Amino acid sequence: MARPSRPKLPALPPRAGWRTPVAGRPLSAAAARTAEPEREASGEPRAGGGGGEASVLLVDDNPANLLALEAVLEPLGARLHKVESGEEALRALLKEDYAVILLDVQMAGLSGFETAQLIKGREKTRHVPIIFLTAYGRDDAQVVAGYAQGAVDFLQKPYVPEILRSKVGVFVELYRAREQVRRQALALREQERRAAQEAELATQHVARLKSVSAALSGALTPEQVAEVVMEQGRRALGAILASVVRFTPDGRELEIVGTLGIDAPTQDFYRRFSVDTPVPIADAARTGEPVLLETPEERERRYPHIPRTQDITLTGAWASLPLWVEGRPLGALGFVFAEPRRFSALELDLMQSLGQQCAQAFERGRLYAAERHAREEAQAAEARMKLLAEASQAVSEAELDLRSVLQTLARQASEQLACRTMVSVLSANGRRLDLVANHSPDPTDAALLAQLMRAHPPAMGEGLAGVVAQTGRPVLIPRVDTAQLQASMKRELTPYAERYPVHSLIVLPLFRQGRLVGVMHAMRGQESAVPFDAEDLSFLQALASRAALAVENARLFSELRTNASQLELALDTAALGTWHFDVHANQLTWDARCKAMFGFAPDVPVDYEMFLSRLHPEDRARVHRDYERAFDPAGGGEYACEFRVVLPAAGQVRWLRALGRCLFEAGRPVRFVGTQQDITRQKQEEAEQRARSEFEQQLLGIVGHDLRNPLSAILMSAAVLRTRVTDERALKPVGRIIQSAERATRITHDLLDLTQARLGGGIPVHRRPVDVHELARTVVEEHQASHPARELRFRSEGDGGGRFDGDRLAQVVANLLGNALAYSPADTPVSVSTRGEADAVVLEVHNTGEPIPDDVRPDLFEPFKRGAPSQESNPRKSLGLGLFIVERIVSAHGGRIDCTSDSADGTRFTVRLPRA
Repeated sequence: MARPSRPKLPALPPRAGWRTPVAGRPLSAAAARTAEPEREASGEPRAGGGGGEASVLLVDDNPANLLALEAVLEPLGARLHKVESGEEALRALLKEDYAVILLDVQMAGLSGFETAQLIKGREKTRHVPIIFLTAYGRDDAQVVAGYAQGAVDFLQKPYVPEILRSKVGVFVELYRAREQVRRQALALREQERRAAQEAELATQHVARLKSVSAALSGALTPEQVAEVVMEQGRRALGAILASVVRFTPDGRELEIVGTLGIDAPTQDFYRRFSVDTPVPIADAARTGEPVLLETPEERERRYPHIPRTQDITLTGAWASLPLWVEGRPLGALGFVFAEPRRFSALELDLMQSLGQQCAQAFERGRLYAAERHAREEAQAAEARMKLLAEASQAVSEAELDLRSVLQTLARQASEQLACRTMVSVLSANGRRLDLVANHSPDPTDAALLAQLMRAHPPAMGEGLAGVVAQTGRPVLIPRVDTAQLQASMKRELTPYAERYPVHSLIVLPLFRQGRLVGVMHAMRGQESAVPFDAEDLSFLQALASRAALAVENARLFSELRTNASQLELALDTAALGTWHFDVHANQLTWDARCKAMFGFAPDVPVDYEMFLSRLHPEDRARVHRDYERAFDPAGGGEYACEFRVVLPAAGQVRWLRALGRCLFEAGRPVRFVGTQQDITRQKQEEAEQRARSEFEQQLLGIVGHDLRNPLSAILMSAAVLRTRVTDERALKPVGRIIQSAERATRITHDLLDLTQARLGGGIPVHRRPVDVHELARTVVEEHQASHPARELRFRSEGDGGGRFDGDRLAQVVANLLGNALAYSPADTPVSVSTRGEADAVVLEVHNTGEPIPDDVRPDLFEPFKRGAPSQESNPRKSLGLGLFIVERIVSAHGGRIDCTSDSADGTRFTVRLPRA
């Protein structure tokens, strides 16, 4: 049967002043009609009469100005009333209220000032805001006169539309707000009037229902509830018959709960009847709607087939109301009256309230019975929950003694379920099930089972336990076939089954995080007549989950101890200290190594302030910033910092490196962990290495600088000597002097460049417009003149122009070309090419011969690195600085240099220089 919707009272004939007192229901038609004239009398706007809509009066004798004002003010959404004279404005104010008046000063007939004076002189309009508009020059006297007439503003034409719209909008919104307050005040007065009426009706209602509530407070059974409701209804309403019916559990029939004044044959006839029976009380229960039959004619018309079991039941009015509680239909309540009658609103409310109280009393009785049943079940479950709580407590100690924990669980299961219990754990190799704990009310039983199971543990897939372990599915056998069970057991275990037969059996796999860790058995012997059921299985599954947790905790604790020992050994070896900061507890924890680095005793508790106090003053602010940055989730929580610690003993300074990470949950820091290492020795070695390097670079600079002057003097003197010596034999020594001095000069320049690159912040470049094609061609020609026996090739293409340091680029070309001549066979050519690209100029120097060895390439551009020269070159002529200087010059130009070298293509250096 479809359950009906929430019941509603039927529509009643209009009755002046009547309203339904039930909260949330609408006024009756009569009450609605009564409220309308009351609203008119109170001055509330009628429908269609404006309802508080804001209007703006526009007064100007120029229609064009009125159209302009209308266009400007239309976006405000207010009604715009346009008039062309002061007289028309006064007539309009007699008919309607306005939020604001825009009034032209100069008009034919009444001027703006005169019109304003008349408006302000009338009590009803004296508070209407007026904004004066004028096209004439702004005269202070005129403005004063306008404000004297009560104006709120004075605007000169042409006005700014936005400003005018904003000013008018303020008064429009003010008018709307004032109207809303007025309507709310009227509504409040109306609510107060209605509330007074409702209070009066409610007082009567409560008085009549008071005795019902008092009587129902002691009624617990449905029959007692029905008796109270029927008797109180009969007294209050004057009914001669009453009945209460309710739905049967299947919802298809109704059954009598109680009757009043109905004879026995009628009671027997309606003791239990279908919900589709054509009687008023069945329709009320089925449809959820009240059924009111005020006259015999109406009853005869709607229910012509009612059995005539009592003549009196057919002479008067009938009322049947549904019983509902929390949106559920429970049945129906019926009254029969001796005479026809028209039910008043108060009577209908009273009957409905009786029905509601009856339904609520029924529900209280049902809840009371359900609560009593639930309490009994709760008491039965409390013992099991207590055992499970004890099991959970025992599991928390599983890392201390797994066997005792599982023995506790087995004992709890045995005592609660009156059975024998055993727990087996999967062996380390995963091939068998080893018995760890078992319990039985008979100690001899437990001893024999332990002896046999440890001597003959089942393998995976062997016997019922092995099958459960292999499949991972629990088994519940309420009644065991003894022969079948013994046939599935290992032969060595049959003596136990014969001595202690099994009547009912549960075997459960123990899983933890999807991994099998063991099996649990529960067995009841033939002496027990109660088989295991689903509730027993559920309890054992809860216990099995705790057993699995205990096994897993024991395994993890064993691994944790092993890992902790290994970690401690690793930390000792690496001399690392560890620290941990619990953000929620605001607690900082250091290990002994970490405390020793700061000069703290192992047993001294530390905090962040103590940590900061030992930092070097110059490092303290930086370390604190890094520390706070680690607590920002956007930075990933990483923490890496090097700092100095000042120890109390003689002010000793120690360098430490801290590495850590902040851990977050839901974007908030919860833990900050990390390590600390003493790097004092490393810092000392780095400082010594840096000092040696700086000394070497300074020495090279000094040597290069101090050699340049004497070399220049030697070259100048040798050049003069060569021009004056005519003896051919004397000229050869002079030539050797010049060559040696030139070589020493080049070495000096290379040393100065090296010093500049290492100590001076890089080789400086001075950019100016340079044609790389011409620059490279000149360098190639110079080298060709000094190496007449070698073949040098040059090729250029595209635009070679750009802003470069010409002298430094000539040095690049010369070094690369000299390198190619030195490391290639004398009978092979050396090629130099330049080409222009869209945003760069490319220089390539290529030579054939043996490729650069693989072990040389990684350090090719490092200083003092030389490859194996060709047989024709002299290895003692180079310091190994040429390619280093080339790379520095190219980098200073923002360029890049690459090298490829193999036996097939030879060696090729490629320089790419951006034009900028």
